[in-house]
Amino acid sequence: GPVRARLIQGPAQSPDGKRLAFSALTHLYVMDVPGGRPSRLTSSDAREFLPAWSPDGQWLSYVTWSEQGGHIWKTRADGQGAPQQLTRVPAFYSDPVWTPDGARIVALRASRQQRIAQRGLGRSLDMIWIPAEGGDANLIVPARGSGTPHFASEKDRVYVYNFQQGVVSMRFDG
Repeated sequence: GPVRARLIQGPAQSPDGKRLAFSALTHLYVMDVPGGRPSRLTSSDAREFLPAWSPDGQWLSYVTWSEQGGHIWKTRADGQGAPQQLTRVPAFYSDPVWTPDGARIVALRASRQQRIAQRGLGRSLDMIWIPAEGGDANLIVPARGSGTPHFASEKDRVYVYNFQQGVVSMRFDG
């Protein structure tokens, strides 16, 4: 019979607060809250994690992970159409977040080899941005222990948390 997931990963509430996206059993799901039934958003065999809503609630970005490397993707939040691969180079991507204007996605990135080896991953991550329509990754800064990129109301400032410095603000040019 069906398997009932009791653990979800990376829950993300939609901007209007009416839906929840999450990963369970390595796939992406979305549901109405409260009381909705989860429905699978994609049909890929890839391992899908860390959904993030676009500011308008129309799109979800997420990462895929595999031994060959992963990518950042986006898909319509209503499940219509095929997911779009946004990154060009396989790597270990994490913590994707949309800019307030929806034009870019900021994420952390490590090489495939660094992820497999699991050595020094926290120090070897780069903070990057990509256009929301996909394209080349642009380096903001080597993360050096910073993580959890997020935004306030400004579209040109990225905030990260650093264990030594606390919350740090920077522009897209680092």
